Amino acid sequence: MASESATSPQDQAVRRIAFIAPDATSLLRQRSSLIAELLARRHYVLALVPEHAGDAIGLLNERGMAAATYPMPAGEPQVLADRTTVKSLSLTLAEWRAHVVLSYGAKPMLLGAMAAKKAGVAHRVALVTVLPGAMMVDEAVRPTWGWSRLMRGTFKALDAVIFHNEAHRLRLASLGLLRGDLQAQVVTGAGVCLTHHAAQPLAPIPADTPAALNFVMIARRDAAKGTIEFCAAAKRVRARAPDTRFVLAGAPGDVDAARFAAYGDSVEVLD
Repeated sequence: MASESATSPQDQAVRRIAFIAPDATSLLRQRSSLIAELLARRHYVLALVPEHAGDAIGLLNERGMAAATYPMPAGEPQVLADRTTVKSLSLTLAEWRAHVVLSYGAKPMLLGAMAAKKAGVAHRVALVTVLPGAMMVDEAVRPTWGWSRLMRGTFKALDAVIFHNEAHRLRLASLGLLRGDLQAQVVTGAGVCLTHHAAQPLAPIPADTPAALNFVMIARRDAAKGTIEFCAAAKRVRARAPDTRFVLAGAPGDVDAARFAAYGDSVEVLD
C-alpha cells in the first residue's frame, strides 16, 4: 500500500501521476525538477520503487510524494516472478486511482506498463533510458525470448513512449515494436537543471602552462553513458591537438575492456 504524503489524492480536479522507477536515487536526482513542477501545479505524485529501495520511502514522502515498494526480480525475465510484480503494481495503481503512469528502467518500464494497463490507468507512458540486456552493447544482438515477450506486451500497452537516444528509437522500430499509432518522442537528454547548472566559460589558462586542455569524463563504463563516443571524440581531437589530454574515470561496465584498449593512445582509463 502506498504510504501517504502530506497530500492525499481525493480532489478529482487534479491528476494523479505515478512514477515506476528502478531506484529511488533517479527519482530524487534526474526526475526531481519534473516532480517538483507537478507538485507545484497541485497534481499528486506516487513514487513506486523496488523493495530494496524501501529505506528511501521517508525521503520520498518528505519531497511531497506518496510512495510504495514493489517486488522486482533481478536478471533475465522470469515468468512467475514477473507476474507477481505486475500483480503487485497493478493493485497499487488501482487502489491509488492513478490517471497517468510513467515507467522507466529496463524491467520496471516493461512490467510497469503492463501493470498500468491491467489496472485500467488511462494514460500509460514509457521513458526509454536503457535497452534490455546485451542490446545496449552490441547492435547485432537480438533480444532473448524472455525480453522479446516482455517488450511485445509493453509496447502494446503503451499510449506514448519517450526516448533520450534516437538510436534506441531506431533499434526498437527495427524490431517492429513501435506500432504506427504509438506516439514516440525523442527528448535528447533530461534530468539536469540547466538553470542551476548553467554553461560556464572555460577558466583562463595560466601563461606559464602549456596551452592544452584536459577533458575528464566520470562515468561507469557502460555503452549508454556515451563512453565509446567520448573515446572516439578524443581520438579525433588528439589527431589535431596532440597535447590535449582525455581521461575516462569510472568503474567497469558493460563495454568490454578491449574496446577501450583500442583508444589507449588517446584516452587514459582509470578505475
